[in-house]
Amino acid sequence: MKISYNNFGIEFEIDDIKSFFSEIKENIIIPKNSKNTIGIIIAIDTENDKEKSRIENDIINELKLKLTNHDRLEDFKIIKLPQNISHQIYSDERANSILIKSKSHFILWGKLFERKIEGKENYIIKLNGGVCHAPISKYDSQLFAQEFSEILPKLTFPTDDELIGFEFTEKWIRYVIKYIIGKAAFLSNDISFSEELSCELENDLLQIKENVPIIESIKEKIKILISQIITIRISINYNIFSITRDRTYILKNKDTLDKIEKIDCNNYPANLNRSIYYYFNNEIDKGIEELKKLSSIKDTTWRYNLCFLLFYRNNGGDIDSALEIFRKVPYGITTGNVYNEVEIFIGETLNEFPEKLQFYFLRGLINYKIKNDYSLAKKDFDTFIEKNNEEKMKILKNLATKYVEQIKNL
Repeated sequence: MKISYNNFGIEFEIDDIKSFFSEIKENIIIPKNSKNTIGIIIAIDTENDKEKSRIENDIINELKLKLTNHDRLEDFKIIKLPQNISHQIYSDERANSILIKSKSHFILWGKLFERKIEGKENYIIKLNGGVCHAPISKYDSQLFAQEFSEILPKLTFPTDDELIGFEFTEKWIRYVIKYIIGKAAFLSNDISFSEELSCELENDLLQIKENVPIIESIKEKIKILISQIITIRISINYNIFSITRDRTYILKNKDTLDKIEKIDCNNYPANLNRSIYYYFNNEIDKGIEELKKLSSIKDTTWRYNLCFLLFYRNNGGDIDSALEIFRKVPYGITTGNVYNEVEIFIGETLNEFPEKLQFYFLRGLINYKIKNDYSLAKKDFDTFIEKNNEEKMKILKNLATKYVEQIKNL
């Protein structure tokens, strides 16, 4: 049906009018999240009042109790959508529309219904989720969406065991919400909140001794998330150290490094930072062993670090090993200004231990072979040749003399 008013050229389809007023009505009906809180929408459609009552009493009320029993209790607000709105959520697009209108951050939507399976009555809960977060890459967004499908599978349990079933469902949903919000906070660069929720969830999951596939999946994912958070924490401390040269920012990583070693012993940034921690803690052998584990890594940072520690140990006693490591540097991948950072470490070491003359040679080698700064290279080689008279460094002195002659002929 069409309504026309020709004097003004106005023409409406009756369906457009209905849609317009329906949109206004929906905007009014949908509860709004409070300012400065994390809004969590629960929109589970049910087939009868009994199921609706169980959802409200056993799941939503328990969620409110457990999620808001938190140091940051004001940060959470559970929003239960009216049944008529929940019934209309049938796609991710529709769920996201509700999420935006309510000004919330997370929506859990789906259906609860009873069906006979092999002649027995069962509850079936099929859930989906949506989350608001800061803009991220399409790839990260797709991975995030995939995680929803992995930790929100269809859940079935007999109506005879509904008490246990609903109790488990509440816990499962609570764990999912904490994980997803923690991951969203991580992707939105709110590292502190992500770490707080993740560690809290990790402690929750430690209480579960049964091997439940859904819970095991969340356990694995939370380990990965915590590993990512710790990696950022370590990097932040290292960056502050790089600017301030205050070693306490490296030494304070000890507990963090111990924790990530239990979760992910092959975390490359952690391995590098652990070797630096050992150096500042005067545990040179441990630092060397830490770096030797990284022989399959193509990035060359670990080689520079290992070469430095080998030159440092026993006052240059591992010269052959150090040179062998250095020869392979050009064949790896160098990220950032690693050699510049090594030069800074060398300069600090020479200021603190001027007797460690081998570091003049190492700095000269970096400038000659890597940076092509022949003037600085010659200066360091000349200093090393002039000051060094130790027999055990004869091989370095011969090499330094050779390199000086090569530089002169360039």
